Amino acid sequence: MEKLIIGNTEQWIYAKGDHSKPIQFFIHGGPGFTELGAHNWFTRPLEEHFLVVHWDQRGAGRSFHNSMPVETMTVEQIVNDAHEVILYILKKYKKEKVLLAAHSMGTVIGFNLIEKYPHLFYAYVGISQIVHRGIEEMQSYEKAIMLAENSGNKRAIAELKKIQPPKNGIYFDFSELAVQRNWLVKLGGFTPHKMIAWKTYLAVFLTWEYNLKVRFNMFKSMKFSIESMWNDFSKTDYLSRKHTINVPIFFLMGRHDCITFTELSEKLMINISAPVKQVIIFEDSGHLLCYEEKEKYIEFIKSVRKYIEC
Repeated sequence: MEKLIIGNTEQWIYAKGDHSKPIQFFIHGGPGFTELGAHNWFTRPLEEHFLVVHWDQRGAGRSFHNSMPVETMTVEQIVNDAHEVILYILKKYKKEKVLLAAHSMGTVIGFNLIEKYPHLFYAYVGISQIVHRGIEEMQSYEKAIMLAENSGNKRAIAELKKIQPPKNGIYFDFSELAVQRNWLVKLGGFTPHKMIAWKTYLAVFLTWEYNLKVRFNMFKSMKFSIESMWNDFSKTDYLSRKHTINVPIFFLMGRHDCITFTELSEKLMINISAPVKQVIIFEDSGHLLCYEEKEKYIEFIKSVRKYIEC
């Protein structure tokens, strides 16, 4: 692991695998939910084929500190941070490009990067790709109520109908977002594999790269990231215009995901002009498809190497 000064603040990266291999740069979701530990637990075989680089975004994991200026917690700033980190690792490891993979909220950063700096990337893999936060959050709220009604869970129905539906991706306050997400997880709308979700959280929290201080601050840093960035992330709308992206682009979507939606990713893909483009459905997965169907995910990422070697 390595500490860098990026965007005038300390940020940490973790390079794992053979330095002679192509770089896979992974952007975690959240906001503020680092995924280094999940990689260590679920997707470590990728290190046989790539130099896998994880990065704790500002405000997350080791890159969190109590004096972090809230005004710097914006999508634009994190895109700039990511660009700076990528330029650093390309120079350090003497590479020309990286394979970019991003998960959930990280796909907002990833999608913006490939539009602005396509020359830096062999290909882009958007895992649980964000498309339009206003539509997604409303559909997620409606799906939670539907799951509650289908299961006959009266408490869930009452609590979900008590909160105000989100407007433009934003709930009245974060306690209402917490209610919706809590029931979505319990009712299977986050993932049909609840043990995978718990293993993912445990892996992230207990990863050996984090000391006790980082672990102690984990929930504080996630709360800080969500509360400071949610409104900015909620402005995301990739459906309102067409996109020309000069790299191969892939969206990996979980069939049972009720946070991001296959149908929206397919609509977005229609609006994209790219040399190669494809939406791949993981039929037995939800929002954590890269961990729920890890073997399929690993094989897919390995297959993308052909765009590096051609």
